[in-house]
Amino acid sequence: MRETLIFILIAALMLFVLIFFDILLGLSYNDIVRNIFKPFQVMEPYEALFMLFFLIFTIKKPYNKLVSLFRK
Repeated sequence: MRETLIFILIAALMLFVLIFFDILLGLSYNDIVRNIFKPFQVMEPYEALFMLFFLIFTIKKPYNKLVSLFRK
């Protein structure tokens, strides 16, 4: 449960930073949404799903080390 919360927190922080810098650059709402989903727009849906699962499984190992640091 705690690991999931940390993971969600990191993802939310990354999304916030992305949106914040887009706003600083003075982009419109449509541009911001386009920037967030840009990697997925180029791909077919099954490719995007594969990439998402691949990212989750690659992040899992270093992420477990990060969680173990928090537990100490």
